[in-house]
This record gives sequence, structure tokens and C-alpha cells, in this order.
Amino acid sequence: MGVSTEARTVTSEAGEAWRQLRALATDPEVLARLREEFEALGLTLGVAKALLRLSPTEPNAMRQLAGALHCDNSYVTTVVDALEERGLARREAHPRDRRVKVVVLTAAG
Repeated sequence: MGVSTEARTVTSEAGEAWRQLRALATDPEVLARLREEFEALGLTLGVAKALLRLSPTEPNAMRQLAGALHCDNSYVTTVVDALEERGLARREAHPRDRRVKVVVLTAAG
């Protein structure tokens, strides 16, 4: 069984959209503009990325955040420290495993 022409077109269009998004996300001019905007808000690019990754409804394990940001746990500690200093998030013990720390957005976050 072959794939229909319509399905190939949708797949091709989706692939092109992803290629364009990837190019936009790595464009030096776009990144510089984002950095400027975040700095105007008092945020580093790393802190802003973390803020965008946090769920507004579910706590995020620090380990999960490190994976989402593709960084090590010690960097996430620094990022979450910055979020806490600005009142955008707070650390809490995981509801079922108190050994795990989760990050919860505040109303300001």
C-alpha cells in the first residue's frame, strides 16, 4: 500500500515548517533579540528558557527540568535560585517522594 499524495503533501509541509522553526530558533539575530528582551526583564536566557519550560499546573522535578534544558543538575540549581530570587518559582518537596525537589511556578511566574 502506498501513501496518498495528500498525506505526502502534509508530511512535506510539516517537515518544512519544522525546518523553518529550527532555523528561526538558531538564528543569531533572533537569539540576540530574545536575549535583549529577556535582559530588559532582568532574566538571563537560561532563566527565561527554564521559565518557559515549567508547567503552570504541575510541579516539575528539578531532574526533569535539567533534561528539558539539556543541562546538568548543578546548572538547574543556579537557574532555580535565580527564579526564586525574582519570586517567579519556588522549590518544594515532591508530594510522594520527599527526597525529590520540584519547582512550582508562583503567580508572578
